[in-house]
Amino acid sequence: MKSCLMLSLCTPAMSLNRLQTHSNAAVTQLGSMLFTRQVSGARVVPLGVEQNVSGHTFNGFMSHTDSYPCPYLNAASAIGITKEDITLCIKRLEKCLKSLSKEDSAEKSESVSPAEDLKDQTVP
Repeated sequence: MKSCLMLSLCTPAMSLNRLQTHSNAAVTQLGSMLFTRQVSGARVVPLGVEQNVSGHTFNGFMSHTDSYPCPYLNAASAIGITKEDITLCIKRLEKCLKSLSKEDSAEKSESVSPAEDLKDQTVP
């Protein structure tokens, strides 16, 4: 699963469009997976979240704007971060993305009905 990864001097960020196929569930699950794997500083922002705080409605809650065009992940970095820290973070991210991709593939294969599965087969 390839995604665009943008690196800047202050914070890396990437689009999570491929995870946003049916709902925000896979996007928020990625954030949870990274947290449980001790990837600190990662922030996963689902698309179009609306939050009400003390009577004020915030559209695009947690995002940089009210109508950001896609879900995304960004990660904070700190003074003293090493190349090994970055490599470990990216390896953990890749494992999480692969795991989510496998889950999505399994769900899609389970959702195919027997009639759809036979549609492509010809009878002699």
